[in-house]
Amino acid sequence: MMTIRASIDRHQVFNPATTRRNFRVGLTDYHAMIFIPGLIREFSRQAPGATLNVIPANGPEIGSSVYLRQVDCALTGAAIRDDPGLLKVELGQDQLFCAVWSGSKIARNAMTLETYLASSHLQISADGLAEGLADAALKLMGLRRNVVATISNYLVLPWALRSTELITHCGDAILQMLDERSEVTLIPPPLPISNVNAWLIVHRQMANDPGTKWLREVIVGIYNESRAKMHEGSTVGAPGSAVQ
Repeated sequence: MMTIRASIDRHQVFNPATTRRNFRVGLTDYHAMIFIPGLIREFSRQAPGATLNVIPANGPEIGSSVYLRQVDCALTGAAIRDDPGLLKVELGQDQLFCAVWSGSKIARNAMTLETYLASSHLQISADGLAEGLADAALKLMGLRRNVVATISNYLVLPWALRSTELITHCGDAILQMLDERSEVTLIPPPLPISNVNAWLIVHRQMANDPGTKWLREVIVGIYNESRAKMHEGSTVGAPGSAVQ
């Protein structure tokens, strides 16, 4: 049935200006903070009669959601296993930084590996269990950090860090959501950590569906625009920015 449906969809004439189709997009909370304002704005402008549902896409299981057609596409940084039924497109990479409260002692001094290991860490994990890229990098060095608490999403990050000496990690795309009122400063980590990949995932049978292709183009455009704005607008050394 899925093959027949995909074949029919590919031969339908799709016009975003007149469609009344419902689209479902899976986003991690990290990408949701960055994408939702622009996505809703551009989606509504191009397809005023369509509807958009944003679905949480945290963890590797998002691949199953795409495969089962529970979402039309998903944007995630999670490691998704290769599957012949899924098409994965790498949109780009985010550089991982240490995030600290701007009023902390850590923010006022150079971040050394000694300081990093001696500090208490806050882990952002959807399930409260998964280790991050920083833990993988430390394990290669025979080291580990002191994780004292976990939170499930990035939305509460400024409040979780405020008035503490905690260190956490986040990608540099979060700069778009921070300002001086956030009281969050990003600092380069004192060890090499892999970048965070941004993967756009669609069901391979729907890759040529006109509506799905249009939605992918909208998402890719918003991603590229957000990256360009981030590099233009960041202020080195200020709260809510990367300290070099």
